[in-house]
Amino acid sequence: FYLREGSSNGGDGKRIYPVFVVLTHTGTVLSNIIKNFTGNPYSHASISFDSSLRNMYSFGRKFKNNPLIGTFVKEDINAGLFEDVKDTASYSIYVTFVTKKELDLMKEKLHYFLIRKDELKYNFTGLIKHTLGMESEREDAYFCSQFVDTILRSSGKTYFNRHSSLVKPYDFAKHKDFYFVAKGLLKNYDKEKVDRKVQQIFNKINVVE
Repeated sequence: FYLREGSSNGGDGKRIYPVFVVLTHTGTVLSNIIKNFTGNPYSHASISFDSSLRNMYSFGRKFKNNPLIGTFVKEDINAGLFEDVKDTASYSIYVTFVTKKELDLMKEKLHYFLIRKDELKYNFTGLIKHTLGMESEREDAYFCSQFVDTILRSSGKTYFNRHSSLVKPYDFAKHKDFYFVAKGLLKNYDKEKVDRKVQQIFNKINVVE
């Protein structure tokens, strides 16, 4: 869905689109390792252009029963690994707002990943370097927050003044351009509640004269 930015001259304004960053912690072995390394409550980050969270994108396990093989993944809160851990997995969702041009640029970059998905790997080496404060630059391997920041940067905006491989999932929660929407257990996720809160946030930050 989209929101309409008000115009002080009486016009209809322009369409503004929400982009969601979803932070999760599933309690799996790998997610607990990442959580312990970062010291943050969430170990995984995904990006979505749809508040239903049926179409989220990230880097994670290719097979839900094997954490050692990772790749680019399309995620759904009602399917795959999330379905298995839904009763205990926690989430926190944040929203930022972009123009149609910025949204199109992000989706164009996402399409690049979609058509190359069979060539892509999870950046385990980059994750280790990340804990040491070292950058990781590979065209065929990413970890979750690195990927999310890469998609966001493709809009032309730079959200963090550091390399994408040094961005942690919880960094999005602390950034001024990402507004907290809701948190809780995945099993209790309520799209309609989220949509109402997004509208309230948008109205609050976009004061129409």
